Amino acid sequence: MKLKGILNKLPLVEVIGENLFQEVESASSDSRLIFPKSIFIVRKGENFNSLDFIPQIRDKVNCFLVPTEYREVVLNYSNKYKDKVFILTKDLPLVMEVISRELFKGIDKLNIIGITGTNGKTTISFLIKKILQEQGFACGVLGTVYYAWKDKKYSSFLTTLDNFMLKAILNRMYKDEVKYVVLEVSSHGLALGRVKDLTLLRAIFTNLSRDHLDFHKTMDNYFKAKFKIFRLLKRGGVAVVNVDDNYGFLAYKKLRCRKLSFSLERDSFYKPLAFRFEKGRAEFLINLRGKELFVKTSLIGRFNLYNVLAGLGCADSLGLNIPKTLESISSFKGVRGRMEEVRKGVFIDYAHTPIALREALLSLREAKFKKIILVFGCGGQRDRTKRPKMGRIASLYSDYSFITSDNPRAENPLKICKQIERGFTNRNYEIILDRREAIKRALKMKSSQDAAVLIAGKGHETFQIFKDKKVRFIDQKVVEDCLKQC
Repeated sequence: MKLKGILNKLPLVEVIGENLFQEVESASSDSRLIFPKSIFIVRKGENFNSLDFIPQIRDKVNCFLVPTEYREVVLNYSNKYKDKVFILTKDLPLVMEVISRELFKGIDKLNIIGITGTNGKTTISFLIKKILQEQGFACGVLGTVYYAWKDKKYSSFLTTLDNFMLKAILNRMYKDEVKYVVLEVSSHGLALGRVKDLTLLRAIFTNLSRDHLDFHKTMDNYFKAKFKIFRLLKRGGVAVVNVDDNYGFLAYKKLRCRKLSFSLERDSFYKPLAFRFEKGRAEFLINLRGKELFVKTSLIGRFNLYNVLAGLGCADSLGLNIPKTLESISSFKGVRGRMEEVRKGVFIDYAHTPIALREALLSLREAKFKKIILVFGCGGQRDRTKRPKMGRIASLYSDYSFITSDNPRAENPLKICKQIERGFTNRNYEIILDRREAIKRALKMKSSQDAAVLIAGKGHETFQIFKDKKVRFIDQKVVEDCLKQC
């Protein structure tokens, strides 16, 4: 579409520049996600003004949409970059809405699978992506780890992007002939309207446990936010729900759409007849429409059985080939930072909630490890009430714990650790604020093949956030370095 054609539909704008017949295919309000032939939209956040990024991205973008308040700065830029077009507006949200309507028309043609829940979203999304790709479908994924489709890959900075950028990236997927998109849908994304106007082919509900109460305040509010995902289902769409989870069971009973259930305990559509765990794998038998199927996975722990059942249920509901689906499940190695075994008996997991930590520790017990050494902390400026709960779970399910720093942000790291310490019911722990040193000590303590080390809380993250700095820190790399020194 020509820029001039878009300009004719934009209300109350002033245009500076002459290159009005350039092709425009997309728009971006984030310099980290710029697609070809994009309009760059200048916005101001708490800690940034994207006006400052114009010199850095001028080789990628020929057109900029800027609030009128920055007119003087724009005039300076227009003198420097005479081949660029600057669109000035007093009503940025309205103009962005018009641009979205004009440019992002392809997203309605995508088959979007939305996944929500406190835990499991990332693993399920990558499993479903693998299943779809191995049956010949082009599939994209948008979530906590990264945004990816075909040969494109971008680092993730929000589990669920804001509505404008989400539509922009979905539309780019459509232009690149993606058939399915697996979308992690956070409670923040649902509560703040980031996924408004999207329609889902499938909506998966994994579980709900204590998290994000600094934002939602109560579990009831948290549940109400999560339940909004089902309102996005298109006509004929299907909900796939974990009914062993109390909130999932409640959601399932309330739903009036097409729905399928999965569980390990309650009667449900997808329920194993029997299952067992070994080190490095799990197996279960399931009856699917009168046919018994044997399912194998290298993902360990009960919580991962739920993840596998969610993936299997979604694939089955889409009418995919089940034998091929089971092959994909069997060969799926998991996701970086999600119960990732980086060395024999050394696991890194994103678990940062009480329930997630308990499930991670229990999965190692189920895998027949006789001794479990835990390294964990809690993030600063987040729900403080969960800290002693995390400590209690650590004392109940690990043999020894190192309480350390996660992302303390503007809080005192020692104060956070002391709050975690209140939950311990034994003395089998110590506080080591330096996360690298805590990991090193844990690895030294691991003395046999029957012992496991679990490093929890950061998973795939590549940094630590302190009050005055953000430093590069990768748990996987620290483990490698420490083992080389041992």
